[in-house]
Amino acid sequence: MSGICIYAFIRASMLEELAAAAVDRAMLAARRHFLVANVLTALSGGVVYMGLALYTRSLWLAIMTHGIYDCSSSG
Repeated sequence: MSGICIYAFIRASMLEELAAAAVDRAMLAARRHFLVANVLTALSGGVVYMGLALYTRSLWLAIMTHGIYDCSSSG
């Protein structure tokens, strides 16, 4: 029973740190944009794309979603 608790604790803490790093990375990427609206869009997009990557455990859906967004917004 204690092994299960240790595994759950380690897994939860690792996922939390990964999520925190993802948000931090999204904020760094957002800083490259100068207008406030661009920063908020880049930050929210980064959080969504990282959420997709964490949820699916694959980068492909996040990459495709980002590409579709870029194509639709370059209009």
